[in-house]
Amino acid sequence: MAMQKFIIFIISIILSGCVAKGKVAIIMKSNLKQSVLNLNIASVRIQNNQLIINGSNLESITTVKLVEGGLTQTLAVESATNGEVIANGVSAITLGVGKVFDMILSNANAAATFPVSFTLNDGSVTKQKLSSMGALSGQVLKFNGTTWEPAS
Repeated sequence: MAMQKFIIFIISIILSGCVAKGKVAIIMKSNLKQSVLNLNIASVRIQNNQLIINGSNLESITTVKLVEGGLTQTLAVESATNGEVIANGVSAITLGVGKVFDMILSNANAAATFPVSFTLNDGSVTKQKLSSMGALSGQVLKFNGTTWEPAS
């Protein structure tokens, strides 16, 4: 009886090799999409040591970079909503007033680059915000070729 089962088993294996192999079809239930950032930027400002970007379709932004010349500064996104992104510097950030930067906004799938220039608004620098830098009454600040110093 055991021998008979063994012979049937062997014949089954031999016959299964004679059956034509079928094609394997992989059906995906959803198509992959190529992401394109459709961002609108209305304004960019620095407030309370944070870079604040206003616009629309900003909720997917995960990374903000500022590029000027060969220098790239990466900022950490603190929050991103449809209308606003708030980013903080990972390290101390130096921004040149009047220079044009490339601001690169990105998510996991795409990136968009915007030219940005930072300027000082008229009246934004007041006498209360200036340091005397050691100058006495009647002295002015004079550049000595290296630094600014009080002079008569």
